[in-house]
Order: sequence, then structure tokens, then C-alpha cells
Amino acid sequence: DRADLYIANRGDKLLPLMPRARRIAFWIHNPAGYLMKPRYLLKLWRLRPTIVFLGPFHRATYPWWAPPVPSIVIPYGISDVFLDVAKPSAIPPPRAIFTSNPMRGLDWLLGLWVGVIRPAVAGAELHIFSGAATYGGNKAEKMQAVLDRARATPGVVVHEPVVKNLLSRAVAASRVMLYRGDPGET
Repeated sequence: DRADLYIANRGDKLLPLMPRARRIAFWIHNPAGYLMKPRYLLKLWRLRPTIVFLGPFHRATYPWWAPPVPSIVIPYGISDVFLDVAKPSAIPPPRAIFTSNPMRGLDWLLGLWVGVIRPAVAGAELHIFSGAATYGGNKAEKMQAVLDRARATPGVVVHEPVVKNLLSRAVAASRVMLYRGDPGET
């Protein structure tokens, strides 16, 4: 019933579960705007956890008027399997890769792929490693619709999500990773 440090991850229901902890950290992953809901604000005012942000930009998403709580920045780490990949001996074929949530710009990318990229690069392929198995939740049907569109797009290959060591090889075998960016992305 006691801890020196209790770390709650994203959910407000986790915050009060260790009331006798000496310190509470609240590790968040998305822009901090979602913390401005009453259920979060009440717990932030009452418990004053240290919020863990993933970078200065992420920290800047916490409004100035929100409860004054301590914060710390701990950047996301990158798995060694992505850092320890041997450099290719030759330039990879014209292969692009997309590895994010299909709801985070894949529709936009497919339009760009069909209208600009594929016509300009002979034999280009876009390999997508994504799906509801990774991101699931209540948006699985919407994700599936975008992935179905991708499957019907010339030059696009849709893969199921894979473990990190296989994904790192796919990234290394690609010439470019295409990603528009998304306000909800960490």
C-alpha cells in the first residue's frame, strides 16, 4: 500500500490508486489537451503528479492555465533493433514505407502516392506495416476502410504489423519512410 514512486500511464483512473505513494508520476503520450477534461483536472489539482512529457514540443501542449504541476521530459527511446541495422551495400530499390496508424495520414499519403509519387518514380512500391492489431480500439472499422483502399491502390503492399526486429529490416530495405505527421502522434 506504499511506494516511493508510483507511475500512472495515461489513464486518469490510475492516478488515485496509490494514495500513499511518496511521489506520483503521470506518463502521458498524446498532446496534453485531453488532460483538460474535468475528470483529469480534478485529479491533477488534488494529487499534483509529476507529468512526464516526451519532448519540449510535447511539454508545450500543456496549457499555461492548467493546474501547476511539476513536469519532466523523458524522450522516447529507440529500440536497438532500429539502431543496430547494418547499412545496405547499395541504394535500396524505390520502396517507401509507412508504419503508423492508418488514421494518421495514410489516406492523404495514398492520394499523394497515386497523383504524384508513383507516376514520377518507375516501379515504386509503398509498403504499409499497420493495422487494427496494433492500434485497434473503436476505430478498427475506419482503419480497415483506409487499409482496404490501400490494398486496391497500384504499387501498394499492405503487411500486417510485425515484431520490431522484422520491422527494422523492412525499414532498412526501404529508400524512404513517408509520414505526414499528426497532432496526436508522439
